[in-house]
Amino acid sequence: MTSPRHLTVDLPNGAAHVLEAGAGPPVVLLHGLSSLAQEIMAPLLDLSAGHRLLAIDRPGYGGSAPQPADRMAPDRQAEWLAAVLDALAVERPVIVAHSFASSIALCHAMARPDRIAGLVLLGPFCRPTPPAARPLLRVASKPMLGWPVRWALPQVAPFLAARSLAATFAPDPVPDHVLGLPFAVAVQPCAVMAMAAELNGFNAAMEAAAERLHEIACPTVVIAGDCDRIAPFDHHGPWLTDRLAHCTTVRVEGRGHMVHHVRPTAVVHAVERVERADRRLIDLRPLRRGLATWTRALRRRPAERRPAA
Repeated sequence: MTSPRHLTVDLPNGAAHVLEAGAGPPVVLLHGLSSLAQEIMAPLLDLSAGHRLLAIDRPGYGGSAPQPADRMAPDRQAEWLAAVLDALAVERPVIVAHSFASSIALCHAMARPDRIAGLVLLGPFCRPTPPAARPLLRVASKPMLGWPVRWALPQVAPFLAARSLAATFAPDPVPDHVLGLPFAVAVQPCAVMAMAAELNGFNAAMEAAAERLHEIACPTVVIAGDCDRIAPFDHHGPWLTDRLAHCTTVRVEGRGHMVHHVRPTAVVHAVERVERADRRLIDLRPLRRGLATWTRALRRRPAERRPAA
């Protein structure tokens, strides 16, 4: 299996960094908060056998340029994602999104229903949630007052990394392959600013999205560890799945938030399941179009037969 290729996508507001591997039907990977394209691609690289696998550094993370704070809410990041996919000529991908990025994938599916094959959402963090105190992030988001925090966090991050990773993976152990990832880049000043901005815009965007989630017609699989302490399924799961028309839930017993690292085969199977479901929907589209035309014709006939006044 070849190593991923590094791509740079030039956009009006700064470049996006993308990792690409394999060839075939596209699968797009979106990482969560304070993470990187390398993190989500590492355990899922097997998907590159038979797929064009694309992992994208979201704005402000890794090698992608930061965006203005008012463009970091999930719906605005969905617009940014659409621009990246258009630049890469990606047609109808399956989007695999982890944690916070699930909200972006959902907004993308609502905005571009004909340009997506399906969704696989891992430990989705998508329900509007009372904000935690987050005092450091609130300060970090201030352009002037926040610079000491944005400078300090990267300095102390190496000393907190082990504890932070343990909390994120709990109750699962941290896999060895994760320890070598460049997480210091994930807490560089622009990443801290990005995290603060996207959390600040999250609730309003998802409260609005809640009214439209029923419009998502693509097949969706939700994979959640039943011991997830970051995005507890009992809080986020029913809120999401009750609103989606074509959603299957996979609960992973005894696992936490990072299910793609501890059960990557479940993600691979979910992608394959979504692709099969999408092919069935495609096969039915001519029938649906014909039925819609026939129904419209029937509705017109009474009006056509009504005598003129």
